[in-house]
Amino acid sequence: MNALRLPRAALPPRRYFALAALASGAMLAAAFAFQHVGGLAPCELCVWQRVPYAAVVVLGAETAGSACLLGKTFTNPFAYTLSVVRDGARYEVPVDLPETFNYLLGLRVKSRQQI
Repeated sequence: MNALRLPRAALPPRRYFALAALASGAMLAAAFAFQHVGGLAPCELCVWQRVPYAAVVVLGAETAGSACLLGKTFTNPFAYTLSVVRDGARYEVPVDLPETFNYLLGLRVKSRQQI
């Protein structure tokens, strides 16, 4: 019996962010076209619903070229580094991603052990 296999992704992971930004931009363009060209006045909820689409456009455009997309090159979250340019020189600065994640969630970790 043949096992069910999922098809391989048609696009690299970076392109999904760009595609989401493009689709959200098209939705916003259509909404503004209906409003300003078609003369359809949006309700207050319709205006508020545009905010997440704008956020996806901005975040999708910003993260489309990001090196940290949790792909194959991201294997150890404790050994992640950021490339920082300071005073014209480039430095690799270590970043503790799990601790950053815990901080953003409001968690305070007193100790951790490797199993």
